[in-house]
Amino acid sequence: MNAQKIVSMLLLLILGLPLKAVGVSAIVDRNEVGINESFQLTFEADGDAAEPDFSPLKRNFEVLDQAHSQNLSIINGQTSRKLVWDFLLMATKTGKLEIPPINFGSEKSQPIMITVKENVEKKDAGQSMYLDVEVDTQRPYIQQQIIFTVRLFVHRGEVSSATLSEPTISGVDAIVERFGDDKNYQQMRDGQRWRVVERKYLIFPQQSGHLTIGPLNFQGYIRARSSISNFDIFGQTSGKKFVLRSESITLPVSEPPASWHAHWLPAKDVTLTESWPTQAEFRVGEPVTREVKIQAAGLTAAQLPVLNFGWPDSLRTYPEQPRLENTGSDNGVLATRTEATAIIPTVPGSLILPEVQLAWWNVDQQQPELATLPARTIKVSPSVAPMEPSAAPASTDSPLIRTDKAPDVDSGILSAPARSTTWWPWVSLALGVAWLATVILWVVDRKRSGQGQPESAEFPPKPDVKHALADLRRAAQADNAAGSRDALMQWGRIMWSQTPLTNLGQLATLCGGTLAGQIRDLEQVLYGHKKDWYGKSLWREVRAFKMPARHAAEQSRELLQPLYMSQPSSTA
Repeated sequence: MNAQKIVSMLLLLILGLPLKAVGVSAIVDRNEVGINESFQLTFEADGDAAEPDFSPLKRNFEVLDQAHSQNLSIINGQTSRKLVWDFLLMATKTGKLEIPPINFGSEKSQPIMITVKENVEKKDAGQSMYLDVEVDTQRPYIQQQIIFTVRLFVHRGEVSSATLSEPTISGVDAIVERFGDDKNYQQMRDGQRWRVVERKYLIFPQQSGHLTIGPLNFQGYIRARSSISNFDIFGQTSGKKFVLRSESITLPVSEPPASWHAHWLPAKDVTLTESWPTQAEFRVGEPVTREVKIQAAGLTAAQLPVLNFGWPDSLRTYPEQPRLENTGSDNGVLATRTEATAIIPTVPGSLILPEVQLAWWNVDQQQPELATLPARTIKVSPSVAPMEPSAAPASTDSPLIRTDKAPDVDSGILSAPARSTTWWPWVSLALGVAWLATVILWVVDRKRSGQGQPESAEFPPKPDVKHALADLRRAAQADNAAGSRDALMQWGRIMWSQTPLTNLGQLATLCGGTLAGQIRDLEQVLYGHKKDWYGKSLWREVRAFKMPARHAAEQSRELLQPLYMSQPSSTA
C-alpha cells in the first residue's frame, strides 16, 4: 500500500472521531503601543467554528496583514482541531481602544483593551525598535535641496526580510531622489546601545505652498538576537512580523525674495574658479583654452546657469560643450559645471578679460551672495610673420638682387664699380614694359577664347553670387543649419575672394553689424550650444547686407588679377 493511500485512510479515521467542543480566545502580544507602531492579535478556535466576521476591527485599527492556519492533533484517541487567525494591526487614533468581541457562530471572543500613546518614548525600557525621520530645514525655498533622513533604531532582537516604503509627496510638485547607500552603525542613547540603519533622500520642491512628506512604512521580521555582529536586516524571513510607521512632515515652501532678479540659485555654497594651460602665451591668431568651473553645494548640475563672460570684441571665442557632474558630500549633492572656451586674440597689446559674477542665495545665512572671478589683464604678442628677405648683401645665388649698402669687408665679397649701377633703371623699365605687354596680350586672349570657345573644365568659371544666395535662401527658410552654413560660406568666398575664409567666425568679422550677430547665432547652433534657430532672420540680414566701399574697391582690383579660384569647402 503506497503512502498516499495510508494518509487518506488516516484523514478519514481522524475526521470520523468525536471532536472537542468549540472554544474561542483572543491574545495580543502587548497592551501598550505607539500610534505608528504595529502589534499582533491572534484568535484561536477549537472544533468546528463558524466563519467569523472581522469587520468590527476596522473601526479603530488598520489591518496591515492577516493569515489563517489549521492544526490537527490526536491525543489518547481524542482528536482536536485548532483554527488560528493572525492579524497585524495598527491603531488609527490614540487613547484606550477596545478590540471588540468577534463572533464565531454561537461563540465569541473576549474584548481586549489597548492603550495607544501619541509618541512612545524612545528611551522606554520596553521599546525594542522605532522609526525616526527628520529634515535639515524647516522653511525651504523653491528648488532648494531638502535632506530627508530615515533612521531605524533596534535595541533588542534581530531584524530580517525588511522593507521600507518610498517617500510620498503631496501639496506641491517636487523631485525626490535616493541619496547614497544605507548606513549601518551603533549609537549609545541613555546608557543603552542601539543599532541604527540610516537612509537619506533629496527633495527639491518645484512650487511654493505646503509640502507634505507622507508617513513611511517599515515592515520586517524580528527574532531574538543571537549576535550583535550579524546585523543584516535584508536576510532571510524568520521571527515575528513587525510594522512601523513614521510621522508625516509638512513644510512651508517660499518663493524667492521679491527683490531677487537674477537666476535663482538657493545653495549652501557657490564658488568660481578658472584654469589655463601651463605657461600659456597669448599671440595673435593662436588659440588658448580657458576653463571656468562652478561648484555649488546643495544644487544639481542641471540648475547651474550659463556664465556671461563679456568677451571683448578683439577676441574670437569658441566655447565647448559644458561638462556637468553631480557628486555626494556631507551637505548633500555637490554640483559642478565646467565651461571651456578657446579664445583667439585678433590684435596685439593689452586685453582685459572682465570680471565674472554669479549671484546666489545663501540658504544657511538667508541672504544674497556673489561669487566672482576677478578681471584679468593679458598681454597679446603679434603673430609670428613669415621671414622676409633680409637687407644683407646679395649672395652669389641671386645676382640680380643688389643693395646700396656698403659691402662687409669680412665677407670677402668685393663691391662692383660705381658706374655699374647706372644701367639698373633701364633694366627695370624694360621689365615693366614686358610685364604690361604680357597683361594686355592675356586680356585680349581671354576675350577671344570667351567668345568662341567653351571654358576649359580644368579652370571652372567663377561661382555666381545668385546661385549661392538661392542655395542660402532654400536652406535658411527650411531652418537647415548645416545647409545654411555651407551656402553662407560659398557666398562669403565669392564676396571676399581675396580673403581665404575657413570658418563662420572670420565671415562674421568681415560682415559686421547685425549680420555678424546672426552668423554667430548659427555658429552656436552648429556647436550645440543653442537649440532653437530660425533661418529666416539670417536670410533677411544677408539680403539687406551692403559691402563696405573699401571691400568693393578691393574686389574691383581683384578682377584684374588672373587667379584660379578653387572650389569652396563644404564645411566651415
